Amino acid sequence: MKDTPKYLAIAEKLKHEIETGEYQPNDQPPKEFDLARSYNVSRITVRNAMKELESQGLIYRIQGAGTYVKERNLMHATVDSNQLELINLKKYKLKLLDFEVGQVIPKITEALNVQPYDIVYTIKRAAMATNKQLVAFPKICIPAKVIQGLNMEMMESSIYPLIQQKLNVKPAKATREFP
Repeated sequence: MKDTPKYLAIAEKLKHEIETGEYQPNDQPPKEFDLARSYNVSRITVRNAMKELESQGLIYRIQGAGTYVKERNLMHATVDSNQLELINLKKYKLKLLDFEVGQVIPKITEALNVQPYDIVYTIKRAAMATNKQLVAFPKICIPAKVIQGLNMEMMESSIYPLIQQKLNVKPAKATREFP
């Protein structure tokens, strides 16, 4: 009988450490070089283990910044997307005004519980009535470490079903702030 591949054994060990709380959300697991040395394997083996964890939704990577433990509660919560929508999308049409990817102001980093250097999607849309009257001007900020792969084409309808169906993430909550 064949043994479990080394990369899967390493991935299972790291998964256990994440699930038992040894690594908290947004913590960095050990660097690939350090893991390779401690397990006496190549960096390619460790890289494959990290890819496995990433495919399981346990970690995320930011190029140039490193690998981080993903927040798990957003992956398993069940919330009706209609409860999260601020605007009745059966009655009003959304128009994308701006879509940015970058860092945000301290007030938003605090509200999203992210670090100042974390990357955030900022989406500005207009909700219009059938007579073209402006009804609302929602601004949405989503941490890139939580949801990867958003693009402009996805933003002219409700983002909640999109997030659930295309990205397999179920939002636990939406925080609204009115100026």
